[in-house]
Amino acid sequence: MRLRRLVASATLLGSLAPVLAPLPATAQVLPGKASATAPAVRGFAVVDAVEIVVDGIQSVSKEAVKSSLEISPGVKLEPGVLERSTDALERSGFYDRISIDFKETSPGKAVVTVTVQPKYRVGRITFANTPISEDTLREQIKTRSAGFLDDRTVANDERVVKEYFVKKGYADFKISSKVERDPSRGTADLTFTVEAGAKVRISSISFVGNNSLPEKKLRGVMETKKWNWLISWLTGRGRFDENKFADDLDKLRQFYQDNGFLDVQIAESDVKVNRITPKKMTLTINIVEGRQYKTGNIQFSGNTLFKSEELDAVLKLRPGTVFSPSKLEDDVQRIKDHYGALGYLETRVDAQRVPETSTGAMGVRYVVKEGDKYKLQSIVLEGNTKTKSIVVLRELALFPGETFNTVKMRTSQNRLKNMRFFDDVQLTPESTNIPGEKNMRISLKEGRTGNLQFGVGFSTLESAIFFVEISQGNFDLFNPGKYFQGDGQKARLRLQLGTKSNEVTISFEEPWLFERRLALGFEIFRSQSDYFSDVYSELRQGFEVYLRKRLVGIWEGRLYYRLEQVSIDDVDVVNAPAVIVAGAGDYLISKVGISLIHDTRNELYFTSDGHRVSLTTEYYGVGGDVDMVKLEGRVAQYVPMDEEKTHVVAFLGRIGTLFEQGSKPTPFFERYYLGGPNTLRGFDFREVGPKDALKHEPVGGLSYLMGSVEYSYRVAEPLQLAVFYDVGVVNAGQSSFSTSAYNDNWGVGVRVLILGAPLRLDYGIPITTDAFNDKGGRFNFSFGTRF
Repeated sequence: MRLRRLVASATLLGSLAPVLAPLPATAQVLPGKASATAPAVRGFAVVDAVEIVVDGIQSVSKEAVKSSLEISPGVKLEPGVLERSTDALERSGFYDRISIDFKETSPGKAVVTVTVQPKYRVGRITFANTPISEDTLREQIKTRSAGFLDDRTVANDERVVKEYFVKKGYADFKISSKVERDPSRGTADLTFTVEAGAKVRISSISFVGNNSLPEKKLRGVMETKKWNWLISWLTGRGRFDENKFADDLDKLRQFYQDNGFLDVQIAESDVKVNRITPKKMTLTINIVEGRQYKTGNIQFSGNTLFKSEELDAVLKLRPGTVFSPSKLEDDVQRIKDHYGALGYLETRVDAQRVPETSTGAMGVRYVVKEGDKYKLQSIVLEGNTKTKSIVVLRELALFPGETFNTVKMRTSQNRLKNMRFFDDVQLTPESTNIPGEKNMRISLKEGRTGNLQFGVGFSTLESAIFFVEISQGNFDLFNPGKYFQGDGQKARLRLQLGTKSNEVTISFEEPWLFERRLALGFEIFRSQSDYFSDVYSELRQGFEVYLRKRLVGIWEGRLYYRLEQVSIDDVDVVNAPAVIVAGAGDYLISKVGISLIHDTRNELYFTSDGHRVSLTTEYYGVGGDVDMVKLEGRVAQYVPMDEEKTHVVAFLGRIGTLFEQGSKPTPFFERYYLGGPNTLRGFDFREVGPKDALKHEPVGGLSYLMGSVEYSYRVAEPLQLAVFYDVGVVNAGQSSFSTSAYNDNWGVGVRVLILGAPLRLDYGIPITTDAFNDKGGRFNFSFGTRF
């Protein structure tokens, strides 16, 4: 359309130059018949009349065309009038062709003729010979029935449908379209004809010429996978996607280059595709590795502020190691950070590769162009329409008056991103009119921090659970004008009703008490549970208040006080053990606790790297009816087995003991138990541990040990498969860690991410049991993590 406008402009302005002399050369009109040359007239031509011609189907009125124009009788043809009128007609989307024609009727006056050719309305949209439902395919395309027919949109729809079929495994897919126009009705029926062919599965992916890198690693780089009969039906992997495969070849080239093979050749034309059967194919990727380059001498030039030895110390790429372009880029950033940490934020570093013919190594010369040193003058904050400025500023690691540190600026940016209050966070230096000083501009885009969740869940312990939860991660207790948002506080209300339990929880946290990095929070709760045992029910209600602070490194400390009333009701005096019958009634528990937490996990759900350690001490007896000390330690370590972290081995360990302080024994409901979805998964809930000698009901113990090993494989982003082994023991005495009465199990499981929460489905099979919990395999399903 742009080209047609420019051609028309040249033709028309050349013809009417004497009449429209004042019009600028940039005026643009659509193609039409140029009128004959007219005598020169001073000033702008005036429109004497406007004629509308509707060519082709009569689906629009002349009045509708006129309503989009700025041209009318008496209007001067000033610059921009024709262009704005033309743009308005184009934006309506009603026309296939638009043209404007001038004809002089008398000196200084002209008749304007606007000719339009309306588009056809789309009638039926059909897909011929499709193995996928037509309704599904109509959802993929942009052309809609009763909309206007556009050839470019139809062509794009063909491409979209082809991509959809290819993702579904139809590697030989072809598509064509046909338009049948009905001029009498002004409609056009659109038919897409599909030649889908058979669904093709990739039975194998092999490599030729990979003398230095094993096939296993190369396959791990690729997103294209071979068909796996066990899981591909669920994930869709194992089918050929041309675009995805092209990206995989780029990934392979990058992988080789990062392993020193800078001259590697992996051409798409050299990939051999072999169709074993109409439904099976093999891929053979030919690789010309070339030679592997080592890192040669490292040199610096242009550096006057720091010695070369000092810059060399920050590098990871060392002489004699395998040369890697990505590591080279990282080293460039390290040099910039070394300068930027001291205020030289405009320092430029260019890494030049220097081939060393004598040794065959690849040397590197870092050319440094040092900039001036800057201080931070002020902080310019924009975009925080909801969040208070103090909430943003207190997360910063860099403040006015300090040396402008680019490393601290990046740390500040990461902190703001990790708050999850904003959809976008950008921190950039900004020039000022003061030499040697710069501002730091913080540009924010507010995100959604409130959340409303409701639904139905289920677990092994309960057949059904209904819950409603309202949470706000950027709460402001004293700001109703902004719907209690903006101060960075955290608030949550949860209501849960299950077949064997109900729960109400209200929690609040102020993460910056007195504008210090010290969190103060509280929780008010009421929970009733009938699934602990068939012979009694338990009700807990009370509150907890706590202080939480980051200590040394990433160690976090938590000091809390908890006051709760525990009610043991509905005791089955016939079937319940004597300790439970005697324990019926109400108890007031008052305790103080201290916990230390060290958490380096890369993800909360589907963790693939890092660890979490927690150490907890609780003292019961600050008043109340229970007097004891509880010590517990937990650790979880996640070890990735490949670079993509799809194969992970997790180790989990727990240890705990109770020390009775007074003459009263520890109530059975405060003792340790094992068994169920979060501990030993081959046993019923709380079935592992000491039992009453007469009723054989679990009564808990004062000490326990537990360990677990789990191998998981991430099949797709929301799906993992797992194999596990659990072992544990609960002993009756305090500080008793004998393993003679241990129980263990093994099993398999599935992890699925549903609505942002992980659903765990495990089938555990007991190995070592006691006389009362050997009941065969157990199927456990629950939401959340095991730590």
